[in-house]
Amino acid sequence: MESKLRSDIDDSNSLPLEIRRGLYETIFRRRDMREFRPDPIPDEVLARVLMAAHHAASVGFTQPWDFIVVRDLERRREVKRVFEEERLRNAAQFTGKRRKSSSHSSSRASSNRH
Repeated sequence: MESKLRSDIDDSNSLPLEIRRGLYETIFRRRDMREFRPDPIPDEVLARVLMAAHHAASVGFTQPWDFIVVRDLERRREVKRVFEEERLRNAAQFTGKRRKSSSHSSSRASSNRH
């Protein structure tokens, strides 16, 4: 990966090598999350994440998303239940390995971790 990073080092619009390495590592290590920590996210961390998300690239800088912070545990459980129903419904359109991974239930997470 380092040789790929060095190939554009002379680009004046390029990020410094250390930042690019961190960016690529973050992208390559990204995984879907199906189990979450039970402790709340500190407000200052949540604010930074939401600020970055609002500035994420989109076609024509339209940024067609809204973010809603749900702190109520019962409401979060309801959102998860609806999400699980839709995920299973969506999995029906796939076949083979993709169908199995799409329909894999996250029910192994304890109810207080939703």
